[in-house]
Amino acid sequence: GKSSPAPASERSADGVRKHAVRATAVGFLTLAKDIHIGAKVTKGALVAQVEVLGIPTEVRALHGGIVVTLRAATGDPVEYGQEIFILESIGDAAK
Repeated sequence: GKSSPAPASERSADGVRKHAVRATAVGFLTLAKDIHIGAKVTKGALVAQVEVLGIPTEVRALHGGIVVTLRAATGDPVEYGQEIFILESIGDAAK
């Protein structure tokens, strides 16, 4: 049978929510220079670009939070929908 995709936001008991930031196109990734573990990201911020045939596609954060895990690096080839990094937001502070 079909397995349903995991929810984009997982909520744990202490109110911490994790959000995956995903590639918006197939191509080569360039992370914004201020994206690193511990970086604070605001909702709607330009966090990366995916370049295909010399044309960059913007990747914007759909949620605010702190970068806790990097899943890809600048120069990496990425697939559409691939996780680039994981943001963690605590409670309602980062909405």
